Amino acid sequence: MGLVGETLRQAREAKDLTLLDVEAATKIRLKYLEALENEKYSEIPGRVYVIGFLKSYAKFLGLQDYALVEEYKAANKNEEPAQLRVKTPTTNKTDKTNVFYINKKAFKFSGIALTAVALFAFIYLYQLGRTNLPAANQTQSSPTTVQEHQQNSSANASNQKEPKQSQSESGAEQEENSSGVNVSLKILSDEGNRCWINVIIDGEQDFSGVLEAGDSKDFTGKDVIKIRFGNPRVVQVRLNGKDQGKLSPSSHAITKEFTASNTDPVKNN
Repeated sequence: MGLVGETLRQAREAKDLTLLDVEAATKIRLKYLEALENEKYSEIPGRVYVIGFLKSYAKFLGLQDYALVEEYKAANKNEEPAQLRVKTPTTNKTDKTNVFYINKKAFKFSGIALTAVALFAFIYLYQLGRTNLPAANQTQSSPTTVQEHQQNSSANASNQKEPKQSQSESGAEQEENSSGVNVSLKILSDEGNRCWINVIIDGEQDFSGVLEAGDSKDFTGKDVIKIRFGNPRVVQVRLNGKDQGKLSPSSHAITKEFTASNTDPVKNN
C-alpha cells in the first residue's frame, strides 16, 4: 500500500470510523473508498473521479487534500486508468465516411421536406386567390339585368308616391300590437309603509326587493307580468295607464298576474 492509501486508512481508524461510516457521510460508494485506501485507482471510472473522491475523503478526515492529490499525481503521472483509455473515442476513416453519409442523407431529406412545404403553400395561396376573385358574370351587366334594374326603380318610385296615410295606419297597427303590458307600482307615502315584491316578466325573474313609502317602480313585458306582494294594502297600481287603485285592503301576501287585455288582474294565493 502506498503513502496515499495508508494515510487515509490510518486517519480513518484514528477516528474510529468504518468505511460504511465514511460512505454514509461523504456519499462516496464503499468500493471506491476501498479502491482509494488500496490505491487500486483502475477500479474508479476516470482520473477526474479519483481526484474528486480523494479530495472529499481527505477533507472529511481533516487531512490536507491538496497534498494527497499531489502525491497521487506524482505516483501516477505516467499511468492512465484503464477506464479512461476504454472511454477514449477512436476515429478512423470509416467512421468519418459514415458520419458524412448520414449528414448528407439528413440534408437531402430536409431539402425534400422544405420543397413539399413550399409546394403545398403555393397551391393553398393559389386556391385562396381563385376563391376571392369575383366571377366574370357578376362584373358584367347583361341586358336582362339592366331591364330588371329599371323595373325595380319604377316600382320604388311608385311606392314612394303612395299616400302616407297607409304608412301611418301600418305604424299605428304595429304600435298597438307591440304595446304589451305595463304595470306601475307606488307605495303609499304614509310613514312606515313598505312592501316586498318579487316580479317575473314573461316567465323570467326580473326584480326582487323592498319598496319604501313614496317609492314607485314601472315594469313592462310582452305578454304577462306576475308579481308577489308581501304587504299589498300599501300598494297603488296602474295597469297599461289605467288606475287600478289600492291593490288590496289586506296585509296578507298575494300574487297577481297582469296582462295587456286584463284590466282586473287574477289573484293567485
